[in-house]
Amino acid sequence: MRSHEIDAIHIQTSVNNWYQSPDLPEALAAVAHAAAIYKHRVTYGTSMGGYAALAFSGPLNATGVTAFVPQFSPMVDKVPFDNRWKDERQLIEPIMDDMASQISKTAKIYISYDPYQKIDRKHFELIQATGAKITPLLFPMVDNEVLRFLGDTHLMQKVVLETIDGKATGKGYRSLIRDGRRLSTAYLFYSGLRLIRRRHLARGWDYFLKAMDLPAGQFDHYNRMFIQAQRQAPPAGVAEKIAAIVDRRPENANLLKAYNAHQPELIKLFAA
Repeated sequence: MRSHEIDAIHIQTSVNNWYQSPDLPEALAAVAHAAAIYKHRVTYGTSMGGYAALAFSGPLNATGVTAFVPQFSPMVDKVPFDNRWKDERQLIEPIMDDMASQISKTAKIYISYDPYQKIDRKHFELIQATGAKITPLLFPMVDNEVLRFLGDTHLMQKVVLETIDGKATGKGYRSLIRDGRRLSTAYLFYSGLRLIRRRHLARGWDYFLKAMDLPAGQFDHYNRMFIQAQRQAPPAGVAEKIAAIVDRRPENANLLKAYNAHQPELIKLFAA
């Protein structure tokens, strides 16, 4: 931010309460006062932070919003379709949780999400129904890992800066997203998982193998690939391909760690 001459105020919460703390109104007033000297004021966040960027954009007098995979509300009764973090959300006592009245109706809002992620899509539809000026940025087949996809494909800076400047367009990213997909373990993993769930086992494992053959990726993706192999035996020849990739990618510590964690079960499975 500093290298682009962007001043920022960072707000963090010590617990997963979607910022619903008794001092929230006071904190928002302080931030709004400090930011009042700026002509262009953008709220930014992802997931819970994305919710805050949207829900508090009105009280903060924001002129723009950049939100990644945000929620409409943390309250279980308002979004009964979402069971994620349910135990923590049930403990929340709402202080300011009225998206429809709190979201800015004048700010230029960008919301990035995966339209194939059903829960995130439902949240987006509820946010869109508030009547705010929203431009959706679609990142298919990455689940809720949009930021990880942007990091994998080296698009993070471009997307963040263009949404802050209000210059981003949904159509403008389509070719970049399409060209960058082969660089993202997130995209390859979720694409493969979707194909396997639709009984396209061979094609799904082709995507998994491509994800494993990237120079670096996330342990969680690899771990879930190997768990999937134990749930449903992969096609013939996959064991040898996995072993070859592990040997070829010694720098990918996450892949090696995940492979070693499941090696005894995989050896039994492939031997059968």
